[in-house]
Amino acid sequence: MTVYPLFALLGIISAYLLILLRGYPQYRKQYHLGILNRRDITRAFSSALLGVLIGARIGYIFFHWSYYASDLIRMFFIWEGGLIFHGGLAGGLAASWIYCRLAGRPWLELLDFSAAPLAFGYALGRIGCFFNGCCAGTPTDLPWAMVFPFFGEATRHPAQLYSAASALLLFLILDRVYQRNRGRGFTFSLFLILHGIYRGSMEFIRVEPTVAFGLTHGQLFSAIMILTGGFLLRKILINHRRTGG
Repeated sequence: MTVYPLFALLGIISAYLLILLRGYPQYRKQYHLGILNRRDITRAFSSALLGVLIGARIGYIFFHWSYYASDLIRMFFIWEGGLIFHGGLAGGLAASWIYCRLAGRPWLELLDFSAAPLAFGYALGRIGCFFNGCCAGTPTDLPWAMVFPFFGEATRHPAQLYSAASALLLFLILDRVYQRNRGRGFTFSLFLILHGIYRGSMEFIRVEPTVAFGLTHGQLFSAIMILTGGFLLRKILINHRRTGG
C-alpha cells in the first residue's frame, strides 16, 4: 500500500498549521493587525486546495490526452494517480485569487506569508514520492544511488530526496525573507523564481518526456514561474524606489 497519500496529507496539514502559527502572526505584526483574519485564511486555504486538485488533474490530462481521449470517464479516476504540480499551483492561485477578490481581501499579502509554509508542505509530499518509488532520477553510479523497482534494476538519483531538501532550504529562505518585510509580493515573487530555478534544474536528472523545444513540461512551466516572478519582483522594486522606501 502506497504511503504517498499519507505524506501528501501531512504536507497539507503542516502547511496550514505553519500558515496559522508562523506566517499569520508575522503578517499581523507587519501590517499592524492587518485586514486578514483566521477565517479568511481557512476559507482561502480550502478554496486553494480545491483549485490545486482541479488544476493538477487538468494539467496531467492535458499532457496525457492520448491516454484519456478514448475513455473520457477515466479523467475522473483521481485515485489512479495523475497530478501535475504546476497545474496544481496554477489552480490553487486562481482559486485563492477568486476568494480574495470576492471577499475584498489582499491576495498578495496572503501569498507572501503562505509561501514558506507551502514550501515545507511540498517537501513532505516529495518524501512521500520517495517512499512511493515514483519521480525517480536518471541512472547514475554515485554512492548514494538507489534502485527504484518501478524504473527497473538500474541505480538512479534519488531525485525525490533532492527535491525535498531543496524545498526545505526554500522554506528557510522564504521564512527569513518574510520576517524582514521587503514589501507586498516580494516573498511570493521570490518563491516563484527560486522554485522555478530548482524545478527546472531538477528536470535534467528526472525521468520525464520532452514536450516542446526539447524541454519537459516541468521546465516549460518553471520558465513561466521564473519570468512571472521576475516581472513581479521588478515591479515591486520600482515601486519601492518611487516611494522612497
